[in-house]
Amino acid sequence: MSALKRFAVLCAVMGALLMGVAVARADEAIILKPPPSVDARVTAASAADALRMGNAVLAEQLASQALEAGTMDASGQARTLIVRGLAQQERGERAGAEDDYNAALSLNVLKGRDLAHAYFDRGVTRDELGRADDALADYEAAIKIQPRFAAALNNRANVFRRQGQFSRAEKDYVASLAAGNTSPQYAYFGLGQIEEASGNMAAARTWYEKAVEADSTYTLAAERLAALGAQGTYAEIVLKKPRGMDDAQAQDASVQTATMPPLRPAIVDYSKRVSQRASARERSVPRAVSASAAAVQLGAWRDQADAAAGWNRLQSRAGNLLDGLTPHIEAADIPGRGRYYRLRTGPLGSSEAANLCGALKARGLDCMAVGS
Repeated sequence: MSALKRFAVLCAVMGALLMGVAVARADEAIILKPPPSVDARVTAASAADALRMGNAVLAEQLASQALEAGTMDASGQARTLIVRGLAQQERGERAGAEDDYNAALSLNVLKGRDLAHAYFDRGVTRDELGRADDALADYEAAIKIQPRFAAALNNRANVFRRQGQFSRAEKDYVASLAAGNTSPQYAYFGLGQIEEASGNMAAARTWYEKAVEADSTYTLAAERLAALGAQGTYAEIVLKKPRGMDDAQAQDASVQTATMPPLRPAIVDYSKRVSQRASARERSVPRAVSASAAAVQLGAWRDQADAAAGWNRLQSRAGNLLDGLTPHIEAADIPGRGRYYRLRTGPLGSSEAANLCGALKARGLDCMAVGS
């Protein structure tokens, strides 16, 4: 290439740098990326704000934009991955949430409180996925970093309680309360469950009463008090009659906060210290489907009335896909997250649930098969 031609190419390159465009040379393509249009730090901060305001969809979108910009340092990336993971967790996308938590932790830049909370958040996701041992490992990692991490202590106690390790669960519940648990009703309820499983009904009532005193809207404890002969309150939400159902069948569509079956003393053999695993989820009502069946989850809301309204809206958008199906609202109390109301329908066979979810998603509706 002649000196004159090289000079011409150099001028073209310099001009392209100033204009932010691509330029091609006869014997070699030179691709110049345009200046980034996204301020990653500002976008990441906006994602965190959206998450705090309860807009998980927007938070996930903004966090993804910030990460795709590729201009943040490792610390910023880790924190933004955590935000996106939390947003996905709020939306029930637990596999994606776990991937983001794994990616954030793999960067090895989180320290102290941030690291403890990353382990805790991943533990909650794994807990909800039914992987109790993995969740336990994450809660323990969080507690090792912050020994007075009240929510992690509470959640570890939940795992121990479900596994029948009542003495360890009780110790953690008490430690959680001593550490200033801002949602003490969960620990009180867990202590009540331990006493009820052990046949100490009077002690169980005392703990349930303390849970209601701590949170007068905590219907789970009120339900147990009612079941044990104390005073309790019940809230009823009536959903519209599903199409294709007669009036008698439609009675099942009226969802009333139900009684959670007590942990039976027979579950645990104290002489052999044999643990019995139960569901990883801390629910306030029993599953609406049998263990051998599947269901589909259509969404989760903070308010029970919103969950009922969600069913009514979905019926108009789903065509005839929900005809003849009965809605169920299940309340889930997750320490460190609060109460959610999950809208589900079933029971269905596993293949039916998968097919229904596929058809609903094709219409742009959220759906997740649950159960097995």
